[in-house]
Amino acid sequence: ATTTVPVGHGPTTIDINTHTDKVYVVNHDGDSVTRIDGATNAARTIGLFGGAGPTDVAVNPVTNRIYVTNYNHHKITVINGASDTVVSTFPLGSGVLNPVRVAVNPVTNKIYVTDSGSNQVSIIDGATNNVINWGSMGGAPGPLAVNVATNKIYVVNIGTNTLTVIDGARDRVVYAGLILGGGAIAVAPFLDGAVTVNISSSTVSFIRSQQNTNPLQLWTTIGELPGHTARGATVYFNFTAHSDYSPTAPPVRQIYFQADTLTGRWLRATPDGASGSGSTPSLTRGLHFVYAFAVDGQEATSVNTGLQSSPIPGRLTLYQFLVTEARLHLPIIMR
Repeated sequence: ATTTVPVGHGPTTIDINTHTDKVYVVNHDGDSVTRIDGATNAARTIGLFGGAGPTDVAVNPVTNRIYVTNYNHHKITVINGASDTVVSTFPLGSGVLNPVRVAVNPVTNKIYVTDSGSNQVSIIDGATNNVINWGSMGGAPGPLAVNVATNKIYVVNIGTNTLTVIDGARDRVVYAGLILGGGAIAVAPFLDGAVTVNISSSTVSFIRSQQNTNPLQLWTTIGELPGHTARGATVYFNFTAHSDYSPTAPPVRQIYFQADTLTGRWLRATPDGASGSGSTPSLTRGLHFVYAFAVDGQEATSVNTGLQSSPIPGRLTLYQFLVTEARLHLPIIMR
């Protein structure tokens, strides 16, 4: 069934907090944000200061903070998602002219704002609301997206129809000037890169961090958590793997997984084979990732040469989840 919910004047953009089941709609002409309760469709108007001209909204599901760009007053408004009230409004700096789009990395708690007027990106520390860096973009930066798995930020420069890539670990531009299809108007994270929508050429552009010339045909699926949320510091996952190699697919021998990092020791799912399970180490509250891949005997276990020089593990799978409670398991002392 379809339900229509009235909002404010001139709605432009929308974002959702999937963990609280709340929807936030920016009303550009009404200088407000409408909060919609996803369970009841009840709406509430959150007023901004007069003449703000809000243009975009982004939710941090970990801190439950909502960030709104104010085009006319060159400021960012922060809304507390628990009370749905404005808790802060602060300027982005004297050089900012027209903040248009905002995106959040909930893992690093950084907020990225594009300014089409000054051709810059502001990087904000979500813990302090301080602007910690500036980045110079191409012409008229607008839509942007954060790939939380790789900590890369992809910025579409509408004026030059190019893409700029920012390394979120160093807050530095690592690639600029990538030509996109005609009229790029939107960007979203995709695998280890991003994808843009190009309205003028009726195309999409796929941007990958690495070029894969030998596609892997061994896949791993990570079982989803209810509501993508875990209660407790140790999280239990189920894994399954299948192979599309032909004409003969070697049997899956093992599935490996790891939480929040791609370095260090990988954990083995049990039992061996194409399906298994395992639990993460103790995790803190907040957003986390689990990575998994399978092996089928084609991978190298030593240094090989000639025809045996290319190890072939399976494709890496990523799953994002939220830990809401990190319970401590205290020892029981018998007296």
